[in-house]
Amino acid sequence: MPELKSFSGLYAIIDSVAHAAYGFERLLEKIVLESTIPIVQFRWKTLNGHQKSGLLKEAARLKAQRDFILIVNDDSEYLDHSAVDGLHLGQKDIALEMVRKIHPEKLYGLSTHSLDQAQAGGKRAHYIGCGAVYATASKTHIEIIGLQGLCEMVTVSSVPTIAIGGITSENISEVAKSGCSMAAVIGALVHDGKFEGQKLHEIFMHHRRV
Repeated sequence: MPELKSFSGLYAIIDSVAHAAYGFERLLEKIVLESTIPIVQFRWKTLNGHQKSGLLKEAARLKAQRDFILIVNDDSEYLDHSAVDGLHLGQKDIALEMVRKIHPEKLYGLSTHSLDQAQAGGKRAHYIGCGAVYATASKTHIEIIGLQGLCEMVTVSSVPTIAIGGITSENISEVAKSGCSMAAVIGALVHDGKFEGQKLHEIFMHHRRV
């Protein structure tokens, strides 16, 4: 299992919808070769099996150039792939405990949206996502916890915390000051056609509360 010390800085989520214009594979290459971002999540619900296999092959190739943690969203069937380090699940997804028994060597993350879920999440997963911190275009009809809610969830969690939801270059410094381990970013990875991931990672690391 990858070391949890890697849970510091930016948690980059490549989304097959949000990054369709920029290019999923292109963004992956930018993250690996032009940044020091430690964790990448594949959110690829609109892709078929052939496309997913191709991306995992590319991830394996890039890992030979720079090591990073690769998490897949929801797709437990890909945990057998050598390039995949872990799985992220939502509160309503398949039973986390069942998957962990089959693949105990992998990392597991769980989305949480309240203090109770954050506290319980540490007993089930290696890290938790906390949000949504701000309103986000990637997920509508979800409760906003705000910075205060994030700080409270960080306090009760016994595992690394990943802030998520509407995080941009304008607010990531405040997110970092909450004490969370990482900030998950989707849309802000690319701005006006330019890769901004390393810039965001550096801002978070500069302002994070140690």
